[in-house]
Amino acid sequence: MKILVRAGERFKFRLPLAKLSPQTSRQAKGFYARLTGGQALPKFVYVDLSTIGRGVVEFTGMPGFRDLGETSIGIYQERDGVCVVTVVIEVVGKR
Repeated sequence: MKILVRAGERFKFRLPLAKLSPQTSRQAKGFYARLTGGQALPKFVYVDLSTIGRGVVEFTGMPGFRDLGETSIGIYQERDGVCVVTVVIEVVGKR
């Protein structure tokens, strides 16, 4: 999934997860978010993993003009490191 956001404006969106087993989906502690390259998340992105029990992951934040470009984020299972879902956030400037 690809999301387009503007620099200097707040964003909030929910990303649906693929069907997980009921036991797995209740354990938000068993997941983590990182860039798909393995680095830590940029400072403008906040990921709420407590909503995994409802089948979604919530992303919020406010990018600056230094954050222009694409950022690819993955949600991974701690148990085996498998990527459950990815999202690409593209930050564009104001026109």
